Amino acid sequence: MLMLAALGLVLLPLVPSEPLAWLGGINPRPLAALVLLILLLQGAGHVALRVAGPRLGLAASGFFSGFVSSTATIASMGSRARSEPALTSALASAAVLSSAATWVQVMLIAAALSATAARLLAPIAAAGLMCAAGVGAVLLITAARRSPTPAGASGDAAGRGPLRLREALFVAGLLSAVTLVASLARQHFGTGGVMATAALAGLADAHAPTASAVALFASGQLLPSELLLCVLIAVSTNSATRVLTAFVAGGSHYGVRVSAGLVLGLSAAWAAAWVLR
Repeated sequence: MLMLAALGLVLLPLVPSEPLAWLGGINPRPLAALVLLILLLQGAGHVALRVAGPRLGLAASGFFSGFVSSTATIASMGSRARSEPALTSALASAAVLSSAATWVQVMLIAAALSATAARLLAPIAAAGLMCAAGVGAVLLITAARRSPTPAGASGDAAGRGPLRLREALFVAGLLSAVTLVASLARQHFGTGGVMATAALAGLADAHAPTASAVALFASGQLLPSELLLCVLIAVSTNSATRVLTAFVAGGSHYGVRVSAGLVLGLSAAWAAAWVLR
C-alpha cells in the first residue's frame, strides 16, 4: 500500500503531462498511470486469492494474471494440466478467464488514454468479455461437478509478492516502444503501417498495440474505424498465439477448451464491430 501511495501521490505528478516528440507525440503521464493501474490489479488479484476458496482462487488467479500476460498464464495453466489431467477443466477455466481480462484491459487502457476511444471500444470489448467469461464460467461449473479440488490457486503465484513492479514497468515500457514504432510506421507507410505493426506486435502481446492505437487516435492520427480495426487485428493475432500456446503447453483436451473461449470471445467482438460499422 505504501508503494502504491508513493507512486500515485509523489511520482505520478512528476511525470511530464505534455506530448513528447521522442514518444511519437504521445503524452507519457497516462502511460505512467498504467503502471499504477497494473499494480492495483496485482494487489486485487492477491486479495482474491486469499479470500476465495481453492477452486475460485484458481479462477481468480487466472483472471488477474491475464492483466500482465494472458499468454504466460495459458502456458502456466497448460503445463499444470499436463501433470494434473484431472484438473484440466478448472485450469482451462482459469486460462480462459485470463483472456477475458484482455478485454477488460482494452477498456482500462482506452479509458486511461482517451475517453472517446473508450466509448468506441466499449461494445466490442463488452461482447468479447461476456463470451470469454461465459465459457470460463461453464468450464468452472463443469470442474466443480467433478471431484478434485485444486491444492493451490496457482503455481505461478506461489512464493511471489502481491505487487510485481518489474512486470508492471516491463508492460509500460513495451507499450511505449510499440507506440513509437506505430507512430513512425504511420509517418512512413500510412495507416497500413499501423495495422501491420499492430498485427506483428499482437503476436507477442495485445496490450501494447491496443495502447498504441488508442494513443494515435487520441492525437488525431487514426480515424474511429481505423482504431477499431487496429485493436481487433492486435487481439486476433495475439489470440492465434494463445491458441497455439494452449495446445503446445497443455495438450489437446486443454487446448480445445481454452480455444473455445478465445475463439468465441474474438468472434463476438468482430460481430459487434460489424454491427456497429
